[in-house]
Amino acid sequence: MFIMSALLGVAAVFLIIAVGFFATKRGHLSPETETSLTVLTLTYAVPALIFSNTMEQLTLEMLKDEFGWYIGLPFLIIFTGYALAQLLGMGLRFSREERGATSALFAMANVVFIGLPICLAIFGEWSAPYVIAYVPANTILFWTIGNIGMMPTKRLKAGELLRQVLSPPLTAFLLALTLTILRINMPDFIILGTKMLGGMATPAALLIVGASLYRMDIRKVFIIPKTVALTLIGRCAVMPVLAYSICRLFGAPQEMTVIFTIISGMPVMTQAVLVARRYNTCVDDVSHAFALTTLFSLLCVPLIVLILGLL
Repeated sequence: MFIMSALLGVAAVFLIIAVGFFATKRGHLSPETETSLTVLTLTYAVPALIFSNTMEQLTLEMLKDEFGWYIGLPFLIIFTGYALAQLLGMGLRFSREERGATSALFAMANVVFIGLPICLAIFGEWSAPYVIAYVPANTILFWTIGNIGMMPTKRLKAGELLRQVLSPPLTAFLLALTLTILRINMPDFIILGTKMLGGMATPAALLIVGASLYRMDIRKVFIIPKTVALTLIGRCAVMPVLAYSICRLFGAPQEMTVIFTIISGMPVMTQAVLVARRYNTCVDDVSHAFALTTLFSLLCVPLIVLILGLL
């Protein structure tokens, strides 16, 4: 059942990537269109998606009763992974942009679109709260240190840097978090509207992946540069080992340890493709890494589940 669900999910992802590839080939998705689509998605669709997901899935009870374990550990896991990737990037003599992009890809996972369905397919409904608990750290750290790391190298004034960090996606998350803490419920039409608008975020990012793969020459997809190789190693091996080790070190419950380990091995975030396109930072490498980590997750996730079952 899990294998079939995973195959269907990954097949759907590559179907949309293929649409982006052929749309670019036929001239329907030009660089100018990509830029407009990126701005539209980052400004409206991604914030709407984050807002609706947070309002629906993150409860005040979760924040109150299990804040330490549920919310704290993912911050430590992701931040440690990001710092490790920065050090490895320095050792491999990556440029600043390459280190920033690779570190975000290395440390931050595709939790909602791929992680949640896969965990539900494997473990059932009990896994959902643990998966959702990973979202705040993943969201906050990606739209702060991840976003800053992928910015151009030019020096930014404090005000401009603050505006970049307080991007629409992070602002939407902080707003939803505040409303949740204050127990303020949004009208159903707002939740439904933001959910519908947010539904375009993932397809838009996948279309851009397809466009980038077309422009980089599809024959080079399996010619893997160092940045993409480091991302693959991080996503499929280093981050799961790191998550498991940190959970065991802090005495986390077995169920939490298993879910956090699985989630940490999910593919690259789709939003990373949009941010790379927005800043024109390592666009080909980020799209390349997204495609390969999504493909390799079919092999990595079952292997992680098998290893965890033997531990």
